[in-house]
Amino acid sequence: MFTGTYQHTIDVKGRLSLPANFRKNLVGDLVVVKGFDNCLQLFPQAAYEEFLSNFTAGGSIEPRIRKMRRYFMSGSAPVELDGAGRIRVPQLLREFAELEKGVIVNGDGDHIELWNPEAWEAYINDIDVEDLASELVAAGFLA
Repeated sequence: MFTGTYQHTIDVKGRLSLPANFRKNLVGDLVVVKGFDNCLQLFPQAAYEEFLSNFTAGGSIEPRIRKMRRYFMSGSAPVELDGAGRIRVPQLLREFAELEKGVIVNGDGDHIELWNPEAWEAYINDIDVEDLASELVAAGFLA
């Protein structure tokens, strides 16, 4: 499980060093994907396949499912963790998330998020946790 938020930097070649405590959970193949809210998501391959199953089980008849599947599959790239604990984020994905020098590396359970620091700050400061919790309880998502 990935938890916590860290500040890191990405170099001009797109290499990003990941927090040491995340590396132990990053075994095998990895995939970086365009995520929600203009961040990137980094998945171990098995978690990515499980995530994609939400959009492949419905087949290709439902147009909204096709759109979601295309978004997440076309906006993805395999990456490798090198000996220094870094991944190389492809240029198109860096541009999508506006990653230049600073990067917020955020653990989100089964995956890692990569954020532009200003976008992360705006996003996290916009959350009213008490109101959100009340809405989720009312909708039946929380007990």
